[in-house]
Amino acid sequence: MEIIKEPGQHGVFLFKVTIPKEDVKHAREHVVGELSKGAKLAGFRPGHAPRELVEEHLDDSKVYGEVINHLIPDVFAHIQAEHPLEVITGPKVKLLKFEPGSDLTLAVTLITKPQVVLGNWQEKLSGITKKEAALDKLVETTTIDLPEQLVEEERDRMLSRLIQQLTQLGLELTAYVASQNKTVEQLKEEYAKQAVKSLKLHYLLDKLVEDCKIEVSEEEIQAAISAAPDEKSREALAEEEQKWYIKLVLARNKVLDLIYSQIPKEKEGVSKEEVRS
Repeated sequence: MEIIKEPGQHGVFLFKVTIPKEDVKHAREHVVGELSKGAKLAGFRPGHAPRELVEEHLDDSKVYGEVINHLIPDVFAHIQAEHPLEVITGPKVKLLKFEPGSDLTLAVTLITKPQVVLGNWQEKLSGITKKEAALDKLVETTTIDLPEQLVEEERDRMLSRLIQQLTQLGLELTAYVASQNKTVEQLKEEYAKQAVKSLKLHYLLDKLVEDCKIEVSEEEIQAAISAAPDEKSREALAEEEQKWYIKLVLARNKVLDLIYSQIPKEKEGVSKEEVRS
């Protein structure tokens, strides 16, 4: 497998990957074998039709789409072995060149964790008297190099949530936008700005978790799981992936407490800011 690193910027890394035709052939054989197991052809029980006959009825475009999906984990592993990166999203893959019986060439885009230049955050809070203003001040004065693709993904995630909420109310996006005297493009621009702020806060808090050496104990995680309202929820939260998320949220909440401790106490309490998952 040949991997060529292409020029990239803002935490985005581009790779041109060429997979030998022998590996492509093996992957195709595996995919066809898997598809044959559930194939339904007239005159045969499901999964019992001859492989050669099943292959004749398969859509080549679908087969090679599955071949690429099958190869991606191995491609990603090879890239990481040669170029270790802290990747935060799944690889974006584009087919560059392929003909049956030949090598396969892909373009792979990886987005890495943004670099955060925080500086003396306590000094930045000097003179701040409102908790909400503290977070705004830190976001405004911290340098975070956000990849454009990451902002677009967060914007689209936020828009999807809005569309889902509107659908539940029986409304369409175009009608909602018109009622706000805006265009869809204006709404997308607004959400892009919100996405930037949300992402910056997200990575700012994670940087503080790291710099301040914030720890979350297993006991704290278990206490959060136990606080769930029912047994089904507790079982779901006990999964390793969910426990990781709980640990992340608890660590960020500790950082928020640390930030707020720098602000003079107000007469009325302010709840913790909602942070992006």
